[in-house]
Amino acid sequence: MKRTSKSVFFIVAVLILALAYTAFFGVYTKFGDRTDTVIRGAKDIRWGIDIRGGVDATYGPVDETMDVTETNLQGVQTIISERLIANGITDYEIYSDLNNKQVIVRFPWSSDEVDFDPTAAIKELGQTAQLEFHIGSETTTDKDGNDRMQEEIQANYDRIRQEVRQIVEDEITRIKNDPELCHLIKEEE
Repeated sequence: MKRTSKSVFFIVAVLILALAYTAFFGVYTKFGDRTDTVIRGAKDIRWGIDIRGGVDATYGPVDETMDVTETNLQGVQTIISERLIANGITDYEIYSDLNNKQVIVRFPWSSDEVDFDPTAAIKELGQTAQLEFHIGSETTTDKDGNDRMQEEIQANYDRIRQEVRQIVEDEITRIKNDPELCHLIKEEE
C-alpha cells in the first residue's frame, strides 16, 4: 500500500479547514459602508418552515364564481415573487393550483427576525397595487395657459452659463495669485 506524503495531507487539511470556515462564517467583501455577500455563511441561512417556522399562505379569488385562468394565476404568482424578492426573501416556495384557483406561498422566518408579523406579511404580499397621481409643484404654463418651457430653458441655460463663467474667472484669479501655479497662465500683452 502506497503512503501519501505529508504535504498532500496538509494541503487536504487546509482545504477542509477553509471550506469549514466558509460554511460557518461565509465570504463577504466590504467597500466603505457596503457589504456584499459572496458566499452565505451559517448565520445567513433561513431555516425552513418545518424547522423554524414561517408563513404558509394561500391566495385565491373571493368570489367562487369568478373564472380564473392559468394566465391569471401566473400573473399573481409573478407579482408575489417580485414582492418577496423586494423584501429580501429569496428562499420561498410559490406555486399555483388551477383546480382550486389558488396560489400557495411558503417562506421561512429569517434567523435574525424577532418581531416578524405573519399577518402583516400576508397582507402586504396580497394587497392590490395602486397607481396614484399627484399634482406637481412646478408647471411650464403661465396663468393664461401659455407654454413657458422654452423661456425657462433659456433662463436656466443663461444662469448656468453665468455660474460657469464666474467659476472659471475665480479659478484663473486663484492660479494667478498662487506663486507655484502662476507660470501656467500666460499674460496677454
